[in-house]
Amino acid sequence: MMCLLCRSHNVRLLLKPSASLSKTLQGQYFISSERFGLHDAIYQCAACSFAFIPRLLVDKHALDAFYENAPLDIQYLRDSFGRKKTARRILGAIDSFAPPINPHKRILDIGCNAGLFLREAELAGFEGYGVDLSRNAVLFAQKHCGLRSVVRGGGNAIAQFPDNFFSVITAFDVLEHVYDPFSVAALVDRKLRKNGLFVFTAPLLDSPSAKIMGPYWHGFLPSHLSYFTRDAIARFIARNGWQLVMARYYLRFFSLASIIRRMVQKNDLWLPSFFNITVGAHAFDEIEVYARKQKS
Repeated sequence: MMCLLCRSHNVRLLLKPSASLSKTLQGQYFISSERFGLHDAIYQCAACSFAFIPRLLVDKHALDAFYENAPLDIQYLRDSFGRKKTARRILGAIDSFAPPINPHKRILDIGCNAGLFLREAELAGFEGYGVDLSRNAVLFAQKHCGLRSVVRGGGNAIAQFPDNFFSVITAFDVLEHVYDPFSVAALVDRKLRKNGLFVFTAPLLDSPSAKIMGPYWHGFLPSHLSYFTRDAIARFIARNGWQLVMARYYLRFFSLASIIRRMVQKNDLWLPSFFNITVGAHAFDEIEVYARKQKS
């Protein structure tokens, strides 16, 4: 078996399967899923520390259908207050790193889902574009968020944009889900302008939380196919010729209402508007990366 990142054959079994990926792909996908500790066999490269589910176990057609048919995640939408605040924090960092670009400041959000981040990006002055496999999510983004530039698709949809078109491309909680994160990275590199930013997040396999929780870590989810460490992230960036601008822990904001609903497991629980107050939280086990394209 060969490592997908560095091509080394020094790959070993990290975790035995606790769930079947093929059965997972027969079910429904929800962003807010909390089925922690469930995964197929995970292997790790001894050379670069990148970990992955062997692609021989992945039916790509079933994987695409899994996301294409995903229903709207009501729990995800109910916490729009927290997600929008998370978006504004990231957009603030983007604004501080991205060079002023005229006459267009275009942003592409890969895996944009219902378009909550893109809506905030447009309010911040960006010309927003988005791609997502989910029919229901794309329809919601178009109809309820007014994002007509959101289209359904994956790599095929990204490929349709002109090269050197975007000043910023984002992918939040995406790379661990896709069949080939390195093909996605190659597309990102083509579509970014010189000095453009690629901003992405990913769970950290070598984080203290992951080490303490072991096989029960919440980063081990049935739909995760790839797992990055800090070293693997550095190699991923170097492989594409990008410059690392900043890497920090991914701070998410959640409304108190969302936290309470999760605790009592009632998505439709009515709560006064006071509970829409947001709080920041993270387990120091997910990284937020800003990388700059250097070549034209």
